Amino acid sequence: MKALGIDYGEKKIGLSLSAGNLAMPWKILRDFTGEQAVINNLKEIILVEDISIIVIGSPLSLSGGKGIQARVVDLFIDHLKSQISIPVVSIDERMTSGLSKKLGAGANDDALAAAQILQTYLDKNH
Repeated sequence: MKALGIDYGEKKIGLSLSAGNLAMPWKILRDFTGEQAVINNLKEIILVEDISIIVIGSPLSLSGGKGIQARVVDLFIDHLKSQISIPVVSIDERMTSGLSKKLGAGANDDALAAAQILQTYLDKNH
């Protein structure tokens, strides 16, 4: 099973891939022209990389509630699920972007955040 981790943002989308039980930062999608362009790109990645599950971080508030950005991600997940046939799961991503910046990820902070999201899922489910 190969998994794709996603740190979804409106300007950048970090991606990670699993290698066994280890999540590795992969790349960042930038300069996309709307949600459908992102979904089309992900559909191609699913085919080329033989992805069997997608794990997307849900940006909950510190209290665990859903703010505006979490609702944006939920809507994206709904649209993605309607166009692909593999499972899409969301997990709490609180602190991943901040931790990535503290780790000195620089321009790759979103890919590292996606790897942290995916690693959390892999650790809980393997």
